[in-house]
Amino acid sequence: MERHESSMEAIHPPTASSLTRILHEIEAGIDRQSSLEIDYTTGYDGITQPRTLDPYGLVHWKSKWYAVGYCHLRGEIRCFRVDRMRDIRHTDNAFDRPASFSPREYVLDSLLSGQGSESNPHLVSVHIQGLPQALDDLCAHWLLSQALVERTAEHAVFRLDEHALYTQVAYYLLSFGGKIRIIGPKELKSGMIDIAESLLTYYQS
Repeated sequence: MERHESSMEAIHPPTASSLTRILHEIEAGIDRQSSLEIDYTTGYDGITQPRTLDPYGLVHWKSKWYAVGYCHLRGEIRCFRVDRMRDIRHTDNAFDRPASFSPREYVLDSLLSGQGSESNPHLVSVHIQGLPQALDDLCAHWLLSQALVERTAEHAVFRLDEHALYTQVAYYLLSFGGKIRIIGPKELKSGMIDIAESLLTYYQS
């Protein structure tokens, strides 16, 4: 076992220096079990809100750090992107972390929730044709692998949340260029055209 362990290594990208201080502050809050006051930026619109967070743990997933804990504003457990946190302040408010709570499981459930669930009313069927190698890479994507419902050599069908489809997946599909083709839905094809045209206009300006 020691021989096998010594022959396997994982290379992780270095953490951005700007996040190091924030991560240390969150870790200190976790160790002390004391609430943190943070300024949090939601999405790409630049809107920042003050939040009070009881930090339960830190999770690194797909090159992003997430702080998981109880959000006093929402009144429930949430996960927060660490790179969107600003001005962390420690408080004297103490909390008890739930004994059986797993930050890792919570993050995975949050990021993958709803994919493939027939009870989700916002699921959309997406049919893609392409080269087998391109489809292999497509189906290996962390989100799409959870949503795959049918696969042949040159076709793949996914059931995806509508919001994720148009805000995340559509942009990822563009990276495959002409190696894949959207068969349906037609709204996704129109959306891809709009994205491509907006990018063309942006880079021509």
